Amino acid sequence: MASTNFTAGTTVTSTWLNEVNDYVHEYNAINVKLSPYNAVGDGVADDTAAIQAALNAATSTFRKMVFIPAGTYKCTSTLTLNSNGVSFIGASSQATTIVVDHTSGPGINASIS
Repeated sequence: MASTNFTAGTTVTSTWLNEVNDYVHEYNAINVKLSPYNAVGDGVADDTAAIQAALNAATSTFRKMVFIPAGTYKCTSTLTLNSNGVSFIGASSQATTIVVDHTSGPGINASIS
């Protein structure tokens, strides 16, 4: 897969984005923006429930990767990941942002069960 190590001024090409899309498709990742999760990723809408539902689905199925496409995802409560082997990836370190919009507890609570 294409590298996600970018430096300032790096241009993200359509070729690279297509490689990310192919990787996500190949590994049957859960995309938080697609139904039934429907995250918005605009930095205004609360995406907590959508991302949490995708993490829960990855925990309970063979699909162990959650993909968070480019966007800014607002989370108003702690996201919880309770499974070994589930991972989530973004489009890139500059293109995908999770904004923690609460003051009680961590942004993400991960534990191995």
